[in-house]
Amino acid sequence: MNDVVDSTLSGYLIQAGFVQRLALIARQITEYSPLMVPITTIITRINSSEHQDTVHCVECGFVQIFFSWLSIKDLKKGVVKEILFCMSNFTIDSSEVCSFVLDDQERFSTLVRLCYHEDERVRSEAVWNFCNATAVCNREKITLLV
Repeated sequence: MNDVVDSTLSGYLIQAGFVQRLALIARQITEYSPLMVPITTIITRINSSEHQDTVHCVECGFVQIFFSWLSIKDLKKGVVKEILFCMSNFTIDSSEVCSFVLDDQERFSTLVRLCYHEDERVRSEAVWNFCNATAVCNREKITLLV
């Protein structure tokens, strides 16, 4: 029942242009902001619903936004963990979406770097991105990831 509610709510938010408006706000964030976690949480709920909802989040620029946030110096560990948790929904959605995240060398390097983060929760979430990718990628892609 909860999945149906999430899917329906996601659809309404997308139809109303909420995700695009949220992306406009998120793009303005260039240093730590208390808005980061709520925005990330909303996108996590939307991109965990249906494939087309995840694609919509990608098309609105949230992969780029989240990676730009991950490059902010002195970002709180809890925020990094939440962003990586949301990113794992992108990497498990489909090979197409996963490739959008991992085929970019800078993004790939960022995730690898975060696999060695001092905080165990951050490391765990970064590793999950790669684990999720193995569920949707072909054998050649998995070989490249390794």
